[in-house]
Amino acid sequence: MFLAKLLGNFADLFGLGKVYSSPYEMKCRPDGPSREPDVLFIAKTNQSRIGAARLEGPADLVIEIVSDDSVSRDFDDKFIEYQECGVSEYWIVDPRERRKRALFYHGGEGGLFESAKLETGGIYRSKAVPGFWLKTEWLWEMPDPLLTFAEIAGFSEQMREELRARKQ
Repeated sequence: MFLAKLLGNFADLFGLGKVYSSPYEMKCRPDGPSREPDVLFIAKTNQSRIGAARLEGPADLVIEIVSDDSVSRDFDDKFIEYQECGVSEYWIVDPRERRKRALFYHGGEGGLFESAKLETGGIYRSKAVPGFWLKTEWLWEMPDPLLTFAEIAGFSEQMREELRARKQ
């Protein structure tokens, strides 16, 4: 829910699109399987794909959180499906003990996913959600989502301190 809240607040504030979390079905292709990604973002320009029961077509960003029973699905099956159906950006977050890692991919040449690089300090900047970034350490620390959102959205330090004081 941490990532869904961060992305959702950011997308709402800047009018970029909609964020859904499981259970919300995504059917990338009419002839393909349906999936329920842990978190997905649909850009404003692609909102015609949003239905009451499911998303008809690929999301712009899909995030999967790995669990012991989803390893091969998330790293293999879904990776290939999302790549082939045109998901623009795919994050695999593996919070399992002794494996803590986050992998970020975006569509590249020939429709193949390319591994995205992190900036200094473990910062990742999304291509699918313009202006959105995060520090990968947040994925393990799970700081307060509202205060973290305020930092991502560019609120001043003074505004973040005011938010922090209100929350106490």
